[in-house]
Amino acid sequence: MVNNILKQSKTFILKIFILIKILKIGATPPTVAYPIPLVPVLVFFMARNYEIFNLLKIVAFNSLFFNSINLWNHLNDAEDDLKSGRTEAKTLLDHQKLTLGVITLSYLGSLLLVWSYGNFQIAILFAICFLITWLYSDKVVVGRIVPRLKEHYIGELFTYLVVTPVFPSIIWLMASPEFNLRGLGFVVVTSTYYLSGMLLKDLKDISSDLQSGYKTLAVVFSPQSLLKTSISLNFVAHAFIVVFVLLGIFEIWFIAGALTLVSLLNVVLKLRAVDWQISIKTANIIKKYVIISPLSITLLVFTSFGVMLYCSLLDVLSQSK
Repeated sequence: MVNNILKQSKTFILKIFILIKILKIGATPPTVAYPIPLVPVLVFFMARNYEIFNLLKIVAFNSLFFNSINLWNHLNDAEDDLKSGRTEAKTLLDHQKLTLGVITLSYLGSLLLVWSYGNFQIAILFAICFLITWLYSDKVVVGRIVPRLKEHYIGELFTYLVVTPVFPSIIWLMASPEFNLRGLGFVVVTSTYYLSGMLLKDLKDISSDLQSGYKTLAVVFSPQSLLKTSISLNFVAHAFIVVFVLLGIFEIWFIAGALTLVSLLNVVLKLRAVDWQISIKTANIIKKYVIISPLSITLLVFTSFGVMLYCSLLDVLSQSK
């Protein structure tokens, strides 16, 4: 009896470790939405929402939804990834039922959070995000009949151009009762930054995509052209911050989010000096570029927090008079 209890305990502990490993896989690639919740915090402060419970709901929604779409994507690619030598893919293949269970529960959790707001617009936008991200990765149902969206660069671009503005719109409506010009500014800036990063996502998968016969962005276009386009979009995001400040949609302090433009210009000058080559020699330059968007969003988080505190103080002072 003691041996049976010990065996059951070991089995339970092993399953817990496997579950943690699966959740870690679901947190890759790391983004400013999940597992680093910069964007959820930013939307909370920008919308001047003072309900901490609502912030927790927004962070939970981001975590659950991103975890589900990441795991769904990794699970559908597991066989190809295993051939490319990615050991984490074996975990997903060996524990498909558990992985599918985590994906299902994550989707249901995000759906329940959407339902809790009782907002028809949020529900419609969530349905769009869910459908497109599911079709992007699906190999089980529709993917057996037609190529997945991720297997061709047109499908990739369609997915990115739809999801990158729709998802920030969802969390804005969760944080604010209305979609105003401030909300538009938030969606435009964050989606441009995110799209800038998405263009480089496939570079690490070029060899496996070629073996699988996919025509992804990284296969069809050169790494240099994708890098240049990504950097151009990063410039556009910085420009949007400045424009929204000049239009009075963002407070003047939000210009802090554009201070990373100096680093961006420095990266461009260094890459031009080596003719935009992507190699081991330029790895540090690329790493510096990759952190520019998160750094800019971090500065916007601190700025929006300061503005929210300032506005709250003004409200308190006006009420005391």
